[in-house]
Amino acid sequence: MQRYEAILLLAAPLSCAGCFTTFDTGCHHTATGCDFDGDGVNNEVDNCPQDSNPDLADADGDGMGDACDPCVRTKCFGINCNECPGPTERCDEQARDCLDDCANRECGPSPVMQFNCGTCPQDDTYCSEGGVCLASCEGIECGPSPGDGSDCGKCQGTTEWCDSTGHCIDDCLNREYGSSPNANYDCGECPGATDWCNSQGHCLDDCDGMECGSSPNADYDCGECGEFEFCSETFQCECTAEPCGDLCCDTGEICHPLRLACIDGRPAVIETPTGSEPDSFGFAVAIDGDYLVVGAPYADTPRQSDL
Repeated sequence: MQRYEAILLLAAPLSCAGCFTTFDTGCHHTATGCDFDGDGVNNEVDNCPQDSNPDLADADGDGMGDACDPCVRTKCFGINCNECPGPTERCDEQARDCLDDCANRECGPSPVMQFNCGTCPQDDTYCSEGGVCLASCEGIECGPSPGDGSDCGKCQGTTEWCDSTGHCIDDCLNREYGSSPNANYDCGECPGATDWCNSQGHCLDDCDGMECGSSPNADYDCGECGEFEFCSETFQCECTAEPCGDLCCDTGEICHPLRLACIDGRPAVIETPTGSEPDSFGFAVAIDGDYLVVGAPYADTPRQSDL
């Protein structure tokens, strides 16, 4: 209350005995009355009667002129300019004013300073989170009334639970499968053979992106590799030897570039029917599918044409 005391202390010298004297008492005359500080503004309307301020500037609008206001930038007062007159008021630096911390609240603690904003009158009422007095089960869906403890009802849904504010919440909300987090309800099972339920209750394919090996979370069998294949470190089936289109060739086989088939890569040896001298092969070669025909000169009688 410092600013009000400062104003009251000025009451005695401002009278100046009817203001009939001038400079000997510090009083000045105006056309309509007395002017203690001589700034041309009558004492009755001067917001700084002891300090000359003819413009009556009042930056914070608190009724005390800037010339004599120790808290010129805020309506708050006191040594540190942070005091307010009301029991539930607080000094707001941003607003530069005293604000009622219990504004629009009937009961309970104030949101900033935790002032007591009042109590609800009847035993069957309770103070809501918004600081409003409500009837016993008003705004409550389930559980005991915060006012008199009476039963406000039970949740109807099979996977609903009553939270601490007395509201029914679906405990399986946004969950596909697994157990609910609060009431441990069964939210379902994952449908896929390699699905697993993560901590958020969503089904994920544990073999996603894997061709072989064991899945990382549920240890499912993600598949076996085919013939002449092995399971790599990235859980992909790769060829042990040469790949050939969608096939894998065995060791010693090569991939036919046109047919994309694995064929024996070893050199072929063709022998004459008898395998004795002077048998020999001719130069004529014919290929038909998987068959190879090579001419054999003089196979029947000497000097006959090539077959």
